[in-house]
Amino acid sequence: MHRAWLFCIAVGLLARPTAAANENTTIVLHAQPVGNIVNCQQWVGQVDCSAELPPAVNVEPGRHILVYMFLRNYDDVAALYCRVAVDGGSGAATWGDWTFFGAGLGCLLGQTGDGPWSYNGNIRTGFDCISGGALQVLGYLILTAGTHGCLGIEEHDMGTVGTAVLDCGVGPPTPVAPQNRGRICVGTGGYNACDPRAGPVENSTWGNIKRQYN
Repeated sequence: MHRAWLFCIAVGLLARPTAAANENTTIVLHAQPVGNIVNCQQWVGQVDCSAELPPAVNVEPGRHILVYMFLRNYDDVAALYCRVAVDGGSGAATWGDWTFFGAGLGCLLGQTGDGPWSYNGNIRTGFDCISGGALQVLGYLILTAGTHGCLGIEEHDMGTVGTAVLDCGVGPPTPVAPQNRGRICVGTGGYNACDPRAGPVENSTWGNIKRQYN
């Protein structure tokens, strides 16, 4: 009887789902000129994170561009919480001397959410579960690059959740480390986040993120 009881506990533990390993999630940014058509597919054939087609991360001043936002290197995710800004600006200074025209964040199945806006770069978006870590496009921003500066992924400035992904329903949110976030710069200084870099990652609080989504 005792052995049978231990066996049942062991089977139960093995059957329990485990939290997704999203610590290596990267947010990839890629810039390309705005064409006659603007949609979720214009990046295809332009970037795939290979050596031959890395993301374009440096732009000329005054260039009218689409900046595509992707996730990569995740285990399984169903939401992203972050902020985009030029040189860390916020509020009226979110875009620096860049011009923000709009955004389309709805490229994944079931995707909903809000942001960014002309007055605020906050983004929160949820979508049907994706898994496996392949490059997945979330959406795009339409901008004119300014004379200087870098567009990057900053901490969401409402609450204390920072920048994080939510897994597909099992575990707590996982922060996306600063070194795993792409950056688009005028001139030089852009950052290719196709591959994760090692670095300290602090835990987020599930309660804080959950409250933001309720």
